[in-house]
Amino acid sequence: MSKTVGIIGLGLLGGSLAKALKEYTEYEVVGYARRQEVCDAAIQDGVVKAAWTEVEPLIKNSDIIVFSLPPDTNARLFTETAHLFRPGQVVTDVSSAKENFVRAVYES
Repeated sequence: MSKTVGIIGLGLLGGSLAKALKEYTEYEVVGYARRQEVCDAAIQDGVVKAAWTEVEPLIKNSDIIVFSLPPDTNARLFTETAHLFRPGQVVTDVSSAKENFVRAVYES
């Protein structure tokens, strides 16, 4: 059975990652964006199977979660959602500066 990758942030980095995963892997890809029109465009373009403007459904429906928002936003959002992660879920990020994100992970 294929794993589901949830990408939090469908901007330049997250959107590019979603496209690559869709094209070159067997992963199912889902996404999160703040704006509904971004979610709709990603679904319409076939980049993601589903997309939400709330993070909780993405976390609940993903085996692997990639944070691809600005570093400080990633850290804040991880802290707010840490209680939702399940044992065995893989959580990573594509931030350029990791200090705040790593601190949020260790403190949660």
